[in-house]
Amino acid sequence: MDRQWEEYKIGPKENRRRLHVTLSTRGEILIGAKTFDQLGRPDAAVLLFDRENSSIGIRPTHPRVENAYLLSPKKKGRHRVLRASAFCRKYGIRVEATTAFASPVIDKGILVLDLKETIAAGRRGERINAEG
Repeated sequence: MDRQWEEYKIGPKENRRRLHVTLSTRGEILIGAKTFDQLGRPDAAVLLFDRENSSIGIRPTHPRVENAYLLSPKKKGRHRVLRASAFCRKYGIRVEATTAFASPVIDKGILVLDLKETIAAGRRGERINAEG
């Protein structure tokens, strides 16, 4: 029998090196604790959009800066939530389920989220139909 293997692109949860950022259907960007630490633990950020590369940028800033979005603590954890529904509407960013960014990076102090490189996330995740 010929096998058509497909590599599972999500590593084990123990992989602490990876930055973790998700986007919900409501336009909420969840920034994982490690990513938040690497950004310098800012209170607020300015949202950026790169149309050509279909990427979101999150630049840490002071809460009093014009256009600054607060990074709110997630209940019972060190994660932060950035409520970006208006931003997502403006740029036509929609996801059908909570989506994780496959390879977020911090470049020159800006958290870069590539919308072309995402994977299913959340409790539902991908369903696997096992026959047997």
